[in-house]
This record gives sequence, structure tokens and C-alpha cells, in this order.
Amino acid sequence: MLDIGCGWGGLAYFMAKHYGVSVVGVTISAEQQKMARERCQGLDVDIRLQDYRDLNEQFDRIVSVGMFEHVGPKNYATYFEVVDRNLKPDGIFLLHTIGSKRTDNNVDPWINKYIFPNGCLPSVRQIANASEPPFRDGRLA
Repeated sequence: MLDIGCGWGGLAYFMAKHYGVSVVGVTISAEQQKMARERCQGLDVDIRLQDYRDLNEQFDRIVSVGMFEHVGPKNYATYFEVVDRNLKPDGIFLLHTIGSKRTDNNVDPWINKYIFPNGCLPSVRQIANASEPPFRDGRLA
């Protein structure tokens, strides 16, 4: 299982410990990588300091929890292309994100600077539009 934006490793730990899942987690935070590696020590978990866009290997399951908000609308298509490239033909992808009922992408300047640089809360329409081309086969859960 690939965990895109694995954060502090909580999901990777849970899946490996309770379900015996082999997990690769990627994060761009050295602090999160260090903590996640400590947390998952002794489990079949590989926490990488790596940009998700650089991934090029196949997984039967891909999850992304609380990371998509940081991607930003201009990168949605690339995000789903990366998922499609790394997901096996019979694989399943789970996206969990904070959403918005608005598609205008107006982000408060303070939030844009300190909380979600270049990010926003996506609408269902934005997710559907960006994910449709690569996931016509129904692998998006």
C-alpha cells in the first residue's frame, strides 16, 4: 500500500500492525519522516522523504488522507496522473480530503501564506473533473 502524504505515520503503523500490510509512505517533511520511522520500527513500513510526483512503482492500493488540500487546483491533474501511473490495473485508490461546496478557489491570504500555501479545499466538482480522465476504469474509491 502506498500512503501519499503519510504525515507522522499513523495510518501506515495501523495498517502494518493490525492487518499485516506492507506500506510505503511518502512525505516531504524530514521531521515527519523521522517520527514515522520511529513509530513504525519493526513493521513492514518504508517511510520515504520523497515528493509523490517522483514515484514510479506499482501498488495494489494507494491511499491519501489529508494531503490533497495541499496540492492546489493547478496540480490536481498531475496528482491524479501520478496515482494512475502507480496504481496497478486492478488496484484501488482512496482519497480522503477536506472539501468545500464552492469551486471558486478563493483562499484567505493569511491561510494561503501560513496554513495551506498554494492549496485549497477542493469541491466535489473539481475532484471529479481532475480524476475523470485517468480513472475511467472505476479504480477511484
